[in-house]
Amino acid sequence: MAIAEAEPPPVQTGARLSDLLTVRGLSNGLRTAPAGGALGSAGRFRMRGPQTIVDERMPLVILDGMRLDAASDLLGGPARLEDLNPEEIESIEAYPGPAATAQYGPGAANGVIIIRTREGHEGPPRWESYAEAGTRRPYRSWPSVYGGVDVDNTDSVYRTGGCTLQVVAAGACVQDLILRLSAYPFSDQLRTALRRQYGLSVTGGLPRVYYFVSGEVDGDGGLFALSSDEIARLNALGQPPRTWTRYPERDGGAHLRANLRVRPSHGLAVTLRGARITDDLRLATPPSFLFGLPGNAFQQENTHAVTRWLGVAEAEWRPVEALTVRGAIGGDAVRVSDKSLLRRDEGPTFPGFIRAGYVSDGRTEIDTRTIDISAEYEFLRSRDVSLRTRAGYQHIRFERDSLERFGAGLDSGETTFDSASVYTVYQEKRWGGERGLYVQQRLDYKGVWDLTATLRHDDFGNVADAAIHPSIAVSWFPGALRIRAGYGSAGRRPFLFGPERTRELTGSVDGTLLNGHLTFGVTLYDMRSTVVAPFPLSPGIGAPQLPEARISNRGVEISLEGQLLNQADAALALTFVAWGNRNRVVSMDGPPLIQVNSRHQPGYPAGGYWARPVLGYVDLNGDGILAPSEVLLGSEQVWAGTPYPTQGAALAGDLSLRRAVRLGATFEYAAGHRLFNRTEWNTCAFSLCRAAVDPATPLGRQAYAVAAAGGAITPGFIEDADFLKLREVWVSVAAPRAIAAALRARAATIALVGRNLLTWTGYSGVDPEPVIAEAPVGQIEFIADRLVLPALPEWSLRVRLAY
Repeated sequence: MAIAEAEPPPVQTGARLSDLLTVRGLSNGLRTAPAGGALGSAGRFRMRGPQTIVDERMPLVILDGMRLDAASDLLGGPARLEDLNPEEIESIEAYPGPAATAQYGPGAANGVIIIRTREGHEGPPRWESYAEAGTRRPYRSWPSVYGGVDVDNTDSVYRTGGCTLQVVAAGACVQDLILRLSAYPFSDQLRTALRRQYGLSVTGGLPRVYYFVSGEVDGDGGLFALSSDEIARLNALGQPPRTWTRYPERDGGAHLRANLRVRPSHGLAVTLRGARITDDLRLATPPSFLFGLPGNAFQQENTHAVTRWLGVAEAEWRPVEALTVRGAIGGDAVRVSDKSLLRRDEGPTFPGFIRAGYVSDGRTEIDTRTIDISAEYEFLRSRDVSLRTRAGYQHIRFERDSLERFGAGLDSGETTFDSASVYTVYQEKRWGGERGLYVQQRLDYKGVWDLTATLRHDDFGNVADAAIHPSIAVSWFPGALRIRAGYGSAGRRPFLFGPERTRELTGSVDGTLLNGHLTFGVTLYDMRSTVVAPFPLSPGIGAPQLPEARISNRGVEISLEGQLLNQADAALALTFVAWGNRNRVVSMDGPPLIQVNSRHQPGYPAGGYWARPVLGYVDLNGDGILAPSEVLLGSEQVWAGTPYPTQGAALAGDLSLRRAVRLGATFEYAAGHRLFNRTEWNTCAFSLCRAAVDPATPLGRQAYAVAAAGGAITPGFIEDADFLKLREVWVSVAAPRAIAAALRARAATIALVGRNLLTWTGYSGVDPEPVIAEAPVGQIEFIADRLVLPALPEWSLRVRLAY
């Protein structure tokens, strides 16, 4: 299912690939969440619900025939998909389930994304250039913290906000007023951030040689900046802030790509593709209890630098009409450097902290090499029957070499590791490899029936036993319809002992109506995963137990694409998708797996929330304040919801006027999930939430605050997180030919794009779509709203010239 076509549309501003896929990746199966507001954040790509426990990671990505397994951890990922430049991409295809992905090997259980970069064309050089400027607005609607004030109290704690309801009930203070402050106390350090991109590309070619070359430089400013008060404070201390301290965030990168396709003879084509990607990220240390004031935190300098080389050589040879041989050899070399420096006599000033300075640096070298060879032979071709056999071999090897150093005790003015008086060094090497063989048989009858069967064998060396995955699919084309049924099996890279497996049974109907003006598709799927379920270590000794668990995902996906208006001076196209998913842990060979307040338990969704219920409360003395003794908590946790949406929809519109102006918007809806509002729970645990301070708070909410102060997580903090978002709105204007000619261009366009502009939700926290980072072995963390910057509202203006 193609979700991005050749010749990027003029509205593409693509700072990140997740921007492109969030809006244009509306094809069934692929769920994309945009990157969070912090610099260096990446988008999240998932398909069809949680399918495992310890390796819930993104789909397998294949770029120009090469697997993007950057081998940054023992599972081989993540793929660093955000490194790719959307301007260089010709097409993207998404295959959501094992029924269509069995031939692709380990990782295909999570779905497969296939990306092809742009190629040249025969003819004179065609140049394209673009320049873009944009802004990201800082998040302002932070939750609040509260404090009660007794202005005449002899205790300074109660005069400055510590007069809570529990203290009032004890008779230690009387509230004269209630303070309300932002839960993020350093919001005045946030500013509007600027971003920019500049790019240039050329395509062309001779009759047998085609080329595509592109380059881009970009830079993002950070949201954090010292306030004037903090600058004055540091100056008064004799520590005038450096530029780095004033503006501790910055991100700058560059992309360079060259693709060359050569046809030396009839039946033979050779394609060489290469790219160099660099990214230099400067990160702020967020103010915290440890670092105190922002100026102290920002004095720590953090950098993350990446250099990446991607290269692949592809060949396609057709010695006879019936035989096609293809081969690809690829390499992916990633070099990562991380540094952190806190100079002597800088940083936190609280008592007991030794301001001796420290420095840490680390480097990681990740190398992935892939080989993919296949041959396809058409044994039989007649008017009615076509019979094709394809066989292939794939090999991937990855190596990871990392070195981490930490040094403390720097002399005044020193900034290097060699000047540290105390230091530690840690080095680690990992490597692994996989080999896969597959054979595929395809039978086509009169162009009406199509039967495809695939069998794949994967070998992981000494890591785990070999795995065999079959698939079969049959399609029927009665007129304008296509009816398809399929079954397939796919796996993941082994974790500790043995590969996991997902089997899928699917059926679909798609076709066209209204003389081709409406295209529709309906897909039903039933996936069953057999996965590893690691249980905690036994007390004292022993390895984790690794019994099996079985997870089910069932669902429906619906898509509609229509050309509602198609006139000479106006055209309107709409795309609508809707989906539903039912996830359950079917069984486990052991006790439920409990992680903080989430649990994998048979009969319930994987990774769902569990919490202690409030069974009742009563205000015995009638003072309007609940004491801990007046709240009854259940002793056992109960089911409190799933953090994964169970249903959703998206609507995108594209209106063209006189072929010169285009306008569009995209809305996205997700529902059926809940989110742990950890920020609210934390404030209540420290008696800083409204329910712990304001006597006008209903008793039911006070009960939750009392429970939180006692350390209990109750369902009252696990909120409905349904949302509707305006993901994107844009307008693109093609300049009149006279203006383009004045710029010596054959075409010129200007586009204004806004993203993440509005959210409609009943959720009371920061954002109902939490920012979830990749864990070292996939997504295994407890999902919660932790006062992290969500995807921020942003605007971009891009001018594009074509020569």
